[in-house]
Formats: sequence, structure tokens, C-alpha cells
Amino acid sequence: MNTRTRITSSLIGFALATALVVVPAASASASTKCTDNVYGPGGYATCIGYIQTMLNSWAHDYGIAPIAVDNSYGPATTKRVKDFQYDQWNPKLTVDGYVGPKTWAALCGWSIYGTAAAKKARVLAGC
Repeated sequence: MNTRTRITSSLIGFALATALVVVPAASASASTKCTDNVYGPGGYATCIGYIQTMLNSWAHDYGIAPIAVDNSYGPATTKRVKDFQYDQWNPKLTVDGYVGPKTWAALCGWSIYGTAAAKKARVLAGC
């Protein structure tokens, strides 16, 4: 290997090492709260798992079987969201199957009194 190749190789290595050190991690203050987002059919995210956990707590109180907590917003989750939105306890929710600001507020409110798993999901979701 000639001197030019060694220098070029060293400079590339130094640049990569510097880039890895200089690039900051995502800010902890960045808005990453689940409650800042709208979730609906076809989605896949950790936040959807929190929704499913909170919905299962609500369903448990009515004697309804739980849905899978798989972070996937499929037909079962869509139906359960609609059931939750239709509940007479939530008279101001639009029954559309999407978890937006009003549905988040209702889920967060319900989960205050829910199961331990729902209470944990509530905190993790940013309620």
C-alpha cells in the first residue's frame, strides 16, 4: 500500500469515526408521545400495543375477551376501537375506528382506573 492510499484510508477512517461521535442521539425532549399521533387501520407501532393494552382493560370491565397485543392495527383492533368509541361512557366520540386526540383522551381517562398493565401503557403512551 502506498503512502497516498494509507493517508486516504486514514482520513476516511477518521471522518467516519468523527461522524459517529459528532452525530447526536435523538433529543429526549423531542415529541415522541404516542398521544401526539393518530393511529388507524393498517398501522404497526409500539404505540398501537399501548392502545391494545388499554382497550383490553376497558373490555375486561365489560367481560369482553381481550384482543392480541401485537402492535398491529388490524381488524380486531379496529373493531375494538369502534366498540370503545360507541360505549355510552364516551358520548362525544366519533365512531370511526381511529385513535386521535379525543379517543386518546378517553383511553387515557379510562386507564387511570384500569389494570396494572393499562396503567403502565398509559404512562408509556404519554397520557
